Amino acid sequence: MFPPEALKQAKDFIAVLRQHPDLLHTPELSFLKDYLVSMGANIPKEGKKDTEKMFESSSEEEEEASPVEEEAPESEESELEFDTTGVVPPESTELPPMGDDSVEVTEEMADKASEKRSEAQAKFSDGDFEAAANLYTEAIVANPQLSMCYAKRAACYVKLQRPKAAIRDCDKAISMNPDSALAYKWRGFANKLLGNWESAYMDLQTSLKLDYTDDANAAIKELEPNVSVRWLCLLLC
Repeated sequence: MFPPEALKQAKDFIAVLRQHPDLLHTPELSFLKDYLVSMGANIPKEGKKDTEKMFESSSEEEEEASPVEEEAPESEESELEFDTTGVVPPESTELPPMGDDSVEVTEEMADKASEKRSEAQAKFSDGDFEAAANLYTEAIVANPQLSMCYAKRAACYVKLQRPKAAIRDCDKAISMNPDSALAYKWRGFANKLLGNWESAYMDLQTSLKLDYTDDANAAIKELEPNVSVRWLCLLLC
């Protein structure tokens, strides 16, 4: 259930945006602007610096009202609650080996990579994610040109709660195949593990556009309250 106080602040936030739409062009709210555009919204072009005027006016009023420096009030963000269920710290373990892109893949190497990938898929299905990750590593070393292996190894690392390794693998997969829905999905899950809710939300949205999956859609719904609270804090805190 969305907190009543957060709903009130959301309404206040929308009211501010109606008066000062240029706020959507600020770097802090770029994720919100991108989301609105993806939903078909028509964002007005950036005009005069209304936001600067607003803050200058606010600053002048504060100076007149309170010439004596006072202790800053407690941040609004502390009053808003984020759901941190499932958030983990970045792992301190060594990152896994990556393939050498300069290697010329022979037929024998390609066959070995295919064999290891099949074994890895079987281990993943059995829930042995550590063994699956190791087998995907062997496949990657044998044939570094398989973007799918990076994305699927990332899935193993998400299951093992190693989000840093997962994100690195997804970045590699996306650099090789920008339309890899799997890579965006698992990078979204990895960012969710780290509490990077806006990044997770955008990655999962991208994955859904490329290829719908129920688990990505469910994760989006879980992220929506935290994303909403976060962008409220960016403006109101």
